[in-house]
Amino acid sequence: MQPIFKAIIQNDIPAFLGLVEEKESWLEERNVDQDNSTVLHMAAKHGHGELVSKIIELKPSLISSRNAHGNTPLHLAALLGEVNTVRTLLEFGSETCSARNNSCQTPLHFVCRSISTESARLFAEKTHSVSLDELKFSISSGSTLLERFPYLARELAWVVEDSLTTLLHHACDRRNLELISILLGLDQGLEKAHNTNGLSPLHLAVLRGPVVVILIPGAGRDNI
Repeated sequence: MQPIFKAIIQNDIPAFLGLVEEKESWLEERNVDQDNSTVLHMAAKHGHGELVSKIIELKPSLISSRNAHGNTPLHLAALLGEVNTVRTLLEFGSETCSARNNSCQTPLHFVCRSISTESARLFAEKTHSVSLDELKFSISSGSTLLERFPYLARELAWVVEDSLTTLLHHACDRRNLELISILLGLDQGLEKAHNTNGLSPLHLAVLRGPVVVILIPGAGRDNI
């Protein structure tokens, strides 16, 4: 392993800076033996927030760099959920929020897998728009992140897949009470929609428990 990566893994900032001072090209080094990660990828992956800041200060262009899997450093920080690292990368490169890797996943997909609600909150504050697949993934993963987007576009709220399932179907199925409330507030008649299996959101709400049904007032017999 190259000495620059060894210094990063050990979070040895003096050793890292000493190597860079001796040879600036270390900042462009990639870990070709593994996943072609840059020094910033490696620091983000291990959650070394202070080192991440130093690297960005020395070579800011690395924020948008990709490894062999198409991941940016923000992807790796999001998956780890280390708050300081996520905050730093978002501060200097919030545009990478929408970057998609080789599997078409964004950092938002990754942070939904993280157990760090604080990291999710940071993403919600910096993300200005949400794609349909990100929204669906957030719901399916049980994340509360997207409850911060009450302005959901009408086209996103309605049919989201060939099965005619709406976001309200998904929200009821996941018992996501806040999102259910937001969607019902759009007043689009989403509660009346039936998927290809003939199920309305109310059906799924009943299957998941009566507490959800309370949030679907006036659904009526026609929707059962």
